[in-house]
Amino acid sequence: MTNILYAIRRFLAVMLVGIMFFGVSKNGAEPHAVLDEESCRLSAFIASDAHIEGNQYGKFKNFSRMLYDIKNGTTENDAVVFLGDNTMNGQNIENMFFFGALSKVSPAKNTIVALGNHDVGNGEGNYNELIERYLAYNNMFFNAGISKPYFYKVINGYYFIMLGTEASTSNEMAVTQEQLDFLRATMDLATAEGKPVFVFNHHPVNREEGEYVYSIINILESYRNVFYIYGHTHWPLYSHTMQVYDKVHMLNVPMFTSINPEDTTGEDTGVAFALEVYDDSVVFRARDCYDGKWLENYTYTIPIEK
Repeated sequence: MTNILYAIRRFLAVMLVGIMFFGVSKNGAEPHAVLDEESCRLSAFIASDAHIEGNQYGKFKNFSRMLYDIKNGTTENDAVVFLGDNTMNGQNIENMFFFGALSKVSPAKNTIVALGNHDVGNGEGNYNELIERYLAYNNMFFNAGISKPYFYKVINGYYFIMLGTEASTSNEMAVTQEQLDFLRATMDLATAEGKPVFVFNHHPVNREEGEYVYSIINILESYRNVFYIYGHTHWPLYSHTMQVYDKVHMLNVPMFTSINPEDTTGEDTGVAFALEVYDDSVVFRARDCYDGKWLENYTYTIPIEK
């Protein structure tokens, strides 16, 4: 019965989103390109904190416009990753709009969606009900094949490891020993050939209190070429957007659907990060996806340790 119900919701989502897209406009920007198409081994876009709401059509329009910008490349993106707080309250209608828009625009070959605190009630919701909803929409729209909020996917030979809270919390992440064991075992696999590894989570681990912080950091710092990418803070781009913490490179991704009319820099308007992997380096490039322009002051090139 549950599968039938979600199948009906998927059908309704496709129909509703199709109608709502009549009001969506693209930004008219020229197609974007990776820095070196010939030697790029992997290209992806990373965004966070869409906070789609059932009664906020303007936010949905902006979200969809920016998805089109991500898709508008000279080559197809290998992946797009959303870092959680995809919805404001975890409601069915919000999930239908979020996943429906992602599915319609289809900005990359692979779509990976992490879990945020708002997706499971922000400390007030029924975690078991909302986590099942998150998993169901992932599996229904993108055949993710996941049964827990933590999992991994190998894309072009590179590991994308997703972590996720295991209780309805607000600022702190709840994590079990099982998830920590998963992380260590997957890191062993991911680093076996010396390639960079990308760990994604909604929550930061360098600014929040909680026992799990030290457990995750203690695991990650044992490996080379580790990149931990997170959202949650809603901070615009600034001097500490990229930093190194106990040998781990950490990138804070701003709120994707923040459209600041007073922002003339693009640093607080529709920001996502492009990820480009080369044999000798990993490059992160900030992009204003609302207006369709690179934010050159926030390009980070990190050499790969051999």
